[in-house]
Amino acid sequence: MVADIVSSTGQDVGGIVHFEHLNLEVPDLEQARIFYSEGLGLTLDPDTMGTQRGGLGVVWYNIGRQQFHIMKSNKGQNMPGNIHIVLPRLDLVHKQLEGLRGYFKGTKFNITAADGANGGLTIHLTDPWGQGFVVHNSDEDFPYERGISRIALHCPPDNIAALAHFYRTVFQARVEEAQDGSVKVYLGPGIRLTIFPDPSLDSSRDSLLSLYDGWHIAIYVAPYSHVFNSINDMNANYLDHTFADKSPTLPTALQNRQFRFQDIFELPGGARASHAAHAVPSTSGASLAEDAPAVNGSANSSTAVNGQKHGRLLYRFQHEVRSMHHPRFLHPLYNRPPGAEPFVPNQNTTY
Repeated sequence: MVADIVSSTGQDVGGIVHFEHLNLEVPDLEQARIFYSEGLGLTLDPDTMGTQRGGLGVVWYNIGRQQFHIMKSNKGQNMPGNIHIVLPRLDLVHKQLEGLRGYFKGTKFNITAADGANGGLTIHLTDPWGQGFVVHNSDEDFPYERGISRIALHCPPDNIAALAHFYRTVFQARVEEAQDGSVKVYLGPGIRLTIFPDPSLDSSRDSLLSLYDGWHIAIYVAPYSHVFNSINDMNANYLDHTFADKSPTLPTALQNRQFRFQDIFELPGGARASHAAHAVPSTSGASLAEDAPAVNGSANSSTAVNGQKHGRLLYRFQHEVRSMHHPRFLHPLYNRPPGAEPFVPNQNTTY
């Protein structure tokens, strides 16, 4: 909204400067092509070969300055919440998606349309494997014509404040906490990870792990070495993955210009995070794992890892964290114009 953008902190971004892609696995790449390209109207990235994308079973779809990375697997992945995207000409998008009902018969594909909160059409969409999408023509302070504007996740209420504290401290991110208990973590200009408290979820380790099935996001950060050292200090650096960018040390993380983690742990002071719109974390050299609070007797308590302690698990999903020196930072992406007129020989075609 305009009022948010022109407020004193409305254009602050924080330490996370860009959310580049969301990676999802699907069992059928042809069905995915129909959904993303023919339904949503996204552009199959013309700038890369399979070897550059990670293999022939990986396809990239451009959406503004961002992408969906779709990988062939044996099942469709789902996150515990909706993916919010912004597209122009929702009248055309709605028509394109409605035309796919027959093709996707027998799958979880579904579509409903309603008037949006800010006027215009809003499309509520479920992909063939059950992942929810909300398609807008604009979304709060998201500044672009098209893109992934929000990732919305459901979370146990007890973990919300500690998650806000984690992103403020580790990423130096802009974080806002709302009166309804939700948290917005800014992943770039107007791009948000919104975490909602869900009373139906409990904060036990088993419950948290059941929410996650392998999807990941890729983000670019300004304080890259600070983020890596913070994650590495709490033994959360994730190396047990199939990708080539394993970065066990800061020198390898600098060489790769990226690293990964997936477990978000409670940090000191996490349960007492304030409702300030933005906080600047301490940048002292102290390890973030030191003196993390233990939850004695809990199924999700503080545990010793390599001689260090970290707090309880708050959430799990994989973050592909990239330096702004990464060669694909703000790489230009081609997006075809929205919609297309039907082919009529000798009428709208130049030979």
